[in-house]
Amino acid sequence: MSCKTREYDSTESCCAFSPDNTLLASGCFDGTIYLWDVQSGSANGKPLIGQNTKITCIAFSPDGALLASGGSNGTVYLWDVQSHSLNAGPLKVHIKSITAVAFSPDGTLLVSGSEDGRICFWDVITQTAKGNMIQGHKSWITSLAFLPTGGLLASSSGDKTVCIWNVHSQEAIRLLQGHRKTVKSVAFSPDSSYLASASWDHKICLWDMQSQTA
Repeated sequence: MSCKTREYDSTESCCAFSPDNTLLASGCFDGTIYLWDVQSGSANGKPLIGQNTKITCIAFSPDGALLASGGSNGTVYLWDVQSHSLNAGPLKVHIKSITAVAFSPDGTLLVSGSEDGRICFWDVITQTAKGNMIQGHKSWITSLAFLPTGGLLASSSGDKTVCIWNVHSQEAIRLLQGHRKTVKSVAFSPDSSYLASASWDHKICLWDMQSQTA
């Protein structure tokens, strides 16, 4: 195992691999996003510049063509990965920092979560909010994950809970409670059978999606 390091003029805050694992995107406090060639470790083209706020979270679309970035000023931007240019933005409905972004498995939807505890669905094609913002948590959103087979979204929060949402109706269908502190991350298994949640209580819960019990 080898390690390749790069130095920056600004502190890095988040990173994400492209679906084909050829690129690594890194977001910085100064609002700059870098794309890196994983094989060579060198920069892939020019940096993505224009959000003008601390980059708090990033995510690639399933086909790797777009990169979504969330900012500390409540904005979401979409970037064209191939041309290194702005595709859409600022997309803004949140009043506080964006804390999580995620694309749906088919790439048609983007969801953003915020410190304001709310979640917004975005239509990637029209680049507009889809419906009203939804709120099922009493604290900040820490993580978002789509069910790989589609149809459901999981959100975790500082309120110690995980919420399962119906993507089409944008309604909460289940609140999962099993942690004693902030739930920091959620992830579905590739076959959609299980949901894992990790918390600051030093525990990981594995939820059966059929019974929705730990």
